[in-house]
Amino acid sequence: LRSNTWLQRFVSRPSSPTRIVWDLLSLAVLAYDLIVIPLQLFDLPEARAETVLNIITATFWTADIFVSSCAGYHVGGLI
Repeated sequence: LRSNTWLQRFVSRPSSPTRIVWDLLSLAVLAYDLIVIPLQLFDLPEARAETVLNIITATFWTADIFVSSCAGYHVGGLI
């Protein structure tokens, strides 16, 4: 890390366990969306669990915007 500003505490290291778990969770939510979104074309009856999962995925992708904007990256050996 190059500088010690107060914003530095919000930057996540790209290879940290927390970042890796977040990326794996993103992969799982993406897989769910890839299956469920095309099924909406068939106008199937929606179960309560599906409604809850749709809210969770929408909330996750909204949170992912903020989390991803704080992701660090490597440049010349520095984050």
